Amino acid sequence: MTTTIQIQEDTLVFLKQMRESFALPSYDSLIKVLLQKAMHPSQSLWGKAGKLSMQEVLKDMRDKSDRY
Repeated sequence: MTTTIQIQEDTLVFLKQMRESFALPSYDSLIKVLLQKAMHPSQSLWGKAGKLSMQEVLKDMRDKSDRY
């Protein structure tokens, strides 16, 4: 089934560049790739601090000099 959608000219330019950079044959395949990437992030931010204690994480967040 073929469907027509309206997009702005700058969006079309961006999609063309993305399609060429991914070496995909169609905009449909590009949209599917982008949707998959958006729905399944490659890496979670959960646990990025490692196994640090809360005090270690917050240690240098604020200096005493910036308090009023």
